[in-house]
This record gives sequence, C-alpha cells and structure tokens, in this order.
Amino acid sequence: MIWKYPRTAASNEGSGIPQDARVDVYDRLIIIHLADGSRQVVQLDLVTDLKLK
Repeated sequence: MIWKYPRTAASNEGSGIPQDARVDVYDRLIIIHLADGSRQVVQLDLVTDLKLK
C-alpha cells in the first residue's frame, strides 16, 4: 500500500501497487515500473505491506 501522507498522520488515504508492476527497492525509496512504461518514485516511509517474490 502506498500512503499519501506519513503513516502517523491523523487522516490518510492510500492505493495499492498494481500486480503487474516491477518494483525496485532502495535504502529510502522504491521505484514502481508500471506496465505502460511510466515510473513512480515513492519514499519507503510511505509504503506498507510490500511483499516481494
């Protein structure tokens, strides 16, 4: 799950990572490569329940 605000925020909203996305994990961020060729960079602090295969 990718959260819009830090997890400690009183109010928050989030979205899931698409099943067919490739995810690169680094020390402080992840890069999500989507099927349409676009990428999304997300701070690792805003991500929960990331399961890698």
